[in-house]
Amino acid sequence: MAPHEGEEGSSEGTTAADGAFSLDTFSLICAQMLTPDLLACAPVSSALHALCTQALKQNPAVRLRGPSVSAARLLWLSRDRMGGSCERLDVSDCEHITKASITQA
Repeated sequence: MAPHEGEEGSSEGTTAADGAFSLDTFSLICAQMLTPDLLACAPVSSALHALCTQALKQNPAVRLRGPSVSAARLLWLSRDRMGGSCERLDVSDCEHITKASITQA
């Protein structure tokens, strides 16, 4: 938790000035996020876009979960949104993803 205005010190992983996450803290959070969620955060602000882009470059994996994930969405994320830089796929619990769609991605 960030310190309240007027309090000294800061919580681990935040800056004392404004309570914003440090890059290390944000990277740890991003490592737990699914790729679509990370991409959804990027357009919020230019600063967040830069942090999300850096996080995607540091961990070029596509992570997806759930039965609603289609082969077309996997292909779109791995090729178009990740710019072909996807090095690893994590498609746990994706019922509609086949070996063929993984190979294509």
